[in-house]
Amino acid sequence: MKQPAPTAPPVTAFPPATTAGIKDNFYEYLDAALQFVPESAADKVLRARLASIGIGPGKTFEFKDLSMQHKAAFLLAMKDGDEKISKYLSAGMKEINGWTVGSVFADQAFFNGNWLLRAAAAKAGIYGNDAVEAVYPIARNDAKGKILDGSTHHYTLTFPAGKLPPVNAFWSVTMYDGKSQLLIENPINRYLINSPMLPSMKKNADGSLTLGVTVLQRSLRPCAMARVDGQWNYRFDIRSQGETETVFFDF
Repeated sequence: MKQPAPTAPPVTAFPPATTAGIKDNFYEYLDAALQFVPESAADKVLRARLASIGIGPGKTFEFKDLSMQHKAAFLLAMKDGDEKISKYLSAGMKEINGWTVGSVFADQAFFNGNWLLRAAAAKAGIYGNDAVEAVYPIARNDAKGKILDGSTHHYTLTFPAGKLPPVNAFWSVTMYDGKSQLLIENPINRYLINSPMLPSMKKNADGSLTLGVTVLQRSLRPCAMARVDGQWNYRFDIRSQGETETVFFDF
């Protein structure tokens, strides 16, 4: 093109992305992340408040240099914020037959400066689709209300005959570690069961479909989701992609 090469972009020093590093150096990571997040009208006031205490692009907030009193105030505020997020996820969404259902994923216009909702979305999952595209009912408790515990229990999830999730695209049942929110390693390398697998699944005599999650060495049924050998609490997600207008969860 006979044009001079553009000026090379400045070198960006990214902090190493590790869970331990983020926990130990949260504000350093926040400073680094905010340089790639343009300020918007919705967060202008919040960004100004952060900048007033030295948090933001090009700034360096040194938590270790704070007084013990200020460190305690920051830690208590973070704990309080995390508790508010957890409370919203547990009580601020709909409970339908033991499943938590709600929409926390969308674009900037959807959040519209609602930082609690935005934080809830970040804590609830990673890269979720908005409600127009998908819905994510979550179960963390069994039918008796006890936390799902993969170290000592096996579970089954049954869809009555003719009552699979009503979707236009697909549905899937996925099992996550309740603490890390990541997929759970298991001996058969099976992390989900979804609607494309239906032709290979064996249904019950009454036409219902039972999925199993078990710590036993032998799967509950030929269509069992996974055998889990670990000691995790875990959660089920039902992902309904391209759902129809009416979604029911009475299984």
